[in-house]
Amino acid sequence: MLADSAGAMHDIRELVPDLRKLSRSLVHVADSGRAMLDGDATITLRQLRAASAQFARAADELSGILAENRAPLREFSVRGLAELTVAVDDLQTFLNTLNRIGLNLEHDPAGYLL
Repeated sequence: MLADSAGAMHDIRELVPDLRKLSRSLVHVADSGRAMLDGDATITLRQLRAASAQFARAADELSGILAENRAPLREFSVRGLAELTVAVDDLQTFLNTLNRIGLNLEHDPAGYLL
């Protein structure tokens, strides 16, 4: 049993330098990972701040455009949309008529042209 204990102690002594190397490597990897994450986080936060500022400027510009054009937009929504609806209906009627003419021409070309 004493021989087994002595053998185990010998194995442990041989493992200690390897464990120290492993420990130093793990500390190095952790430090490198932390530095990388800190760098990435800083870059990401900087990009988010820039994007947020651009979004705020765009929102301000859009608010300004809407404020400047409030009256024309209101007039378009009252009159222009109604006129647009009538124009779309007229266009649909015109296209239906063209379709009917095309079908008649296809069915009896000679009779339609005479």
